[in-house]
Amino acid sequence: MPRAGQASSLGLRRIELLDGLSPERLDALARQCAWRNYETGQRIISRNAVERDIFFLVSGRVRITTYSEAGRQVTFRDLSAGEVFGEMAGLDEMPRSADVIALDAVLIACMRPPRSTGS
Repeated sequence: MPRAGQASSLGLRRIELLDGLSPERLDALARQCAWRNYETGQRIISRNAVERDIFFLVSGRVRITTYSEAGRQVTFRDLSAGEVFGEMAGLDEMPRSADVIALDAVLIACMRPPRSTGS
């Protein structure tokens, strides 16, 4: 189980996607996020999960991976602090397409997408 982390806009300043946001906007965004710590080897996202959170990797490294039908691990990519993941499920509202595992101690800011109002 992840441990709760401390909300801080300082951590979000490391996120490349958020570069250029004002300190006030970063503070507001930090308050909207759930902050979580993960230990090495801990699963952050499970393939086929239905949650839609978008993850800002504040510190540490993660591996995006899945398993073939034969049970062989396939690694798509390793990400480092400053990167974002989970955005596809947040945008397309489909189940998660891969697992994400912490490669070392990780701090993540998780942001829930707004609820869709339907058409």
